[in-house]
Amino acid sequence: MAGRLENSMKHILFNIIVCACIAAPMAVSAQSARTGQLIPRSEIVHTFVDDEGKLYHERRYQGIIPSIRDFLGTKRPSKKTKRTHITWIGFQQKELYSRIFVQTNRPSHFTLSKPDPLTIVISFDNARIPRMNERRNLVTHAFQTRVREIRPRMRGKKSELVIHLSEPAGYLYKQNGPYVFIDIER
Repeated sequence: MAGRLENSMKHILFNIIVCACIAAPMAVSAQSARTGQLIPRSEIVHTFVDDEGKLYHERRYQGIIPSIRDFLGTKRPSKKTKRTHITWIGFQQKELYSRIFVQTNRPSHFTLSKPDPLTIVISFDNARIPRMNERRNLVTHAFQTRVREIRPRMRGKKSELVIHLSEPAGYLYKQNGPYVFIDIER
């Protein structure tokens, strides 16, 4: 009996919080309409409840977004080095495709190969991955994508990204300034 009551209380709390989360943006919108002032989206906090009734806040993506946020902090990547530096490896989910992007400190020479139907390899000549964060694997299989994982690695004076797919997929690639984009069909 106590277990049922506890579960019932969790569901009631969940419904109250969900209603408050749905109503809060409407109240903010009505308030901003009356005063004529817009409230920046960065000030709106989204609160979610998990199945166990615990609260947690959604965290916003703080990384590189091509053509929107091209560098982090105040320090820009240096173009004066002799070798190309891979400064960011990112993944974006689009409506019709998944995008992998690689940011370098300057436009660079690269080759793209497909050794088997489930693997795409991008090789950057005379390049390195200086930061440990960019050497970590990107595990993407939880998204609705054919991209299972992206593995960066250094091979002598080359740096490579090995893209593992869950099933064969078509892809397109292009270079735009310091970015290389690989779009893989979903």
